[in-house]
Amino acid sequence: MSALPDDAHVLCAGLTTFDVVQLYRERPAWGTKGTAEDSYVDVGGPAANAAITVSRLGGRARLATVIGEGVVADLVRSRLAQLGVVAIDLARRGTELPVSSIWIDRGTGSRTVISTNRAAVASGAAEPAVGAGAVAVLVDGHHPAICEAVVRRAAALGIPIVLDGGSWKPGLEAVLPHVSVAIVSSDFVVPGSEGMVDLERGRAVRDRFGVPEVVVTRGGDPLLSLSGAGEESIAVPRVEVVDTLGAGDVFHGAYLYFRYLARQDHPEALRGAARVAAESCAHIGTRAGVEKIARELG
Repeated sequence: MSALPDDAHVLCAGLTTFDVVQLYRERPAWGTKGTAEDSYVDVGGPAANAAITVSRLGGRARLATVIGEGVVADLVRSRLAQLGVVAIDLARRGTELPVSSIWIDRGTGSRTVISTNRAAVASGAAEPAVGAGAVAVLVDGHHPAICEAVVRRAAALGIPIVLDGGSWKPGLEAVLPHVSVAIVSSDFVVPGSEGMVDLERGRAVRDRFGVPEVVVTRGGDPLLSLSGAGEESIAVPRVEVVDTLGAGDVFHGAYLYFRYLARQDHPEALRGAARVAAESCAHIGTRAGVEKIARELG
């Protein structure tokens, strides 16, 4: 195995948000007022959370995204730098950062998310973001112009491409044939695969688009891995769940770190990512669990 270049990093392309999170025991009825037990604000979004996870585990990460202008954008830009992520802002002039309002049930850890969708505000000039030292890229399907440009460039350079497939998005049919690893949730339904069980939907991604390695994440249930080595079920560590926000994003970032920077094989990287994602669910917020694992890794 060849040595990593000195500037080795992963590039995550897609959505960044500003998250306003409220933690509650009893959800107020619509049209009434309620009191949260706690609250916090932080950077969010699939690509951003994945990049932050890579950085907190000890790797280098760059983020091709839309941040834009204004007070909230400045806060997010500062926070990303604090967390060790190099942000490449591809926003058009006058763009405002998407904001997510999130409610987390303190009893179950489940979350409800309402966010603005400003996918059309990104410029398409993302190819230069895939620079020297990039050993893998992740795309989340948000900001299609950015994701498609990153995929074209990475494919031309022979750089592995990982898909964060939280749900099906228009334009992914052009991206998937170039993907090396598709990590999809049980909510990811390729058009025409409605009604299939998780394993069948994973096979649909693999067979229809020729993706070499497909992983179906299913919350606390075992992962399903489909690759040239066969089909495998991988157990997820059990934890006392207090906050599931961003757990999938953390999984993707941890997989990137273990597979492409720590140079682990696919099954080992999946097990490591499952451990980090599970630990993130045992803490409030998406960072504390990741940083606990990072300390254990030394």
